[in-house]
Amino acid sequence: MKRQTQVLGVRNWYGDAFVSLQEEPLKVIDGFFSQFGAFVLSGCEVKANGSKYDIAPGLVVLEGPGADNATVKVVVPFAGITATALPVYLTLGCETETDVYNDGNVKPIAHIYKAVATTVKPAGNYVQITRDGGVRFIDAIQDATHRLITDNERNKWNSKADQTDVAGVFKYDYIVDSVAKLSALANNPNAHHVLIKSGTWTVNAPIGIHANCNTITGEPGSKIVVSNPTGAGTSLAPIAALYMIERGNNTKLINVTAEIESSSAQMYFTVFNGFGSLERCVAINNPSFNGNGTIKCSGYANCSHLIDCEALCRAKCTSGNLDKTVCGFDSCENLTRCRTSVSGDSYSGAISYMRAKGFYYCKFLTNCEATVANTQYNGHVAAFDHCDYLNSCKGTASGAGTGYGARLAFDYCEYMANCQGESSGNANGTDSGVPFRNCNNIAQCRSIANCTGAPGFYQCYYMTYCTSTKNFDLCFAGAKDNSTYAAADTLNGGWNRILA
Repeated sequence: MKRQTQVLGVRNWYGDAFVSLQEEPLKVIDGFFSQFGAFVLSGCEVKANGSKYDIAPGLVVLEGPGADNATVKVVVPFAGITATALPVYLTLGCETETDVYNDGNVKPIAHIYKAVATTVKPAGNYVQITRDGGVRFIDAIQDATHRLITDNERNKWNSKADQTDVAGVFKYDYIVDSVAKLSALANNPNAHHVLIKSGTWTVNAPIGIHANCNTITGEPGSKIVVSNPTGAGTSLAPIAALYMIERGNNTKLINVTAEIESSSAQMYFTVFNGFGSLERCVAINNPSFNGNGTIKCSGYANCSHLIDCEALCRAKCTSGNLDKTVCGFDSCENLTRCRTSVSGDSYSGAISYMRAKGFYYCKFLTNCEATVANTQYNGHVAAFDHCDYLNSCKGTASGAGTGYGARLAFDYCEYMANCQGESSGNANGTDSGVPFRNCNNIAQCRSIANCTGAPGFYQCYYMTYCTSTKNFDLCFAGAKDNSTYAAADTLNGGWNRILA
């Protein structure tokens, strides 16, 4: 590309220098746009004018005969037209402007290119203008292998379960579209990318996932049900609807909905066990307990890196003298925007607790939410129980009926910031209806205490900038029982306030 220059001194400028100044940028402009064919670069908007139409001036890219009848591809202006019928066809026009040179002869001084409008369809290259306008640059640069998409379209494609029609995205090598195919998924080394088709697929045995499996994706409307599996399970190895045979591999679950329907033989059972990456999954566990065995059930157990996952658990105890526990997330880590709704019902005259937990012994939670409730008799509920490192989490605990029981939003939790806890309903004792109990290292948390006689915070230490609708009972901005730092709206008290 020729780039004119001049250094200190006087340079003689000639006609070809000025011509080259014009040619160089036109090479770029015409060369770039002409590769996409004939189209409207700008302007040329169509507007109704009675029974006719007006077309605004604009710029058009066209190909056709130019100076000396040579074929050219150029960007040209269109002057616009009024009161015309449609469609209109724009073709390339070229005129030569002349003038008298110093030698006395008339010669060309410019070639004037422009778009010429006609209502007769030409044989060569043209841009057609209809009521919807013409092909524009944004249209011309796209073809079957090159597409521009919006953020909304991208999000829809990202969340689309069956991506086999999206170019460049892997195709599923194992499709679950029958009960037989679901059963055969268990410990299958050849199922690398699994798609669960829409429908409810019910089997009677837990499904262990082989380490070779990379992804399991559920279509909208798909659901896996494991009904009445055999075995009792243990606290370390609960019976699970889906579980990892080998811990620590990279299997990712996306949009998978699963449920376990337990029998009276199960002592410990869950829906998802041992997975290291889950996104938009739903766990359903609604058991009915009976007998005297120790029982714990959950939606997720021993899982990590969960995003936008949900657990729906409702347990009912009909007999037995030992405590029963139902929880949404049990011993899980790295949870983001996860939520759970857990409730526990017990029978009249029960002397043991029906414990409902939202997040139980979990760590590193961000924007998670738990709603827990018991509806009758001896019910003990805690939205977050023995959880550490919580940020912007919300817990709601409620209880009805009579008998002993606690309604706790956060119980024995540590390292908390910007969390909100609320409790309501019947509670036994000062500390059993408190939103925050025995929590340490908490900052900017909010307590909404609705249980009669219960404070907003109870036996919490190292707390600062917290607010409560009720008092702080045995709470300190520093270490336990150091009255100098009793929680209050003071510097020593950690700027903890009681607000309506």
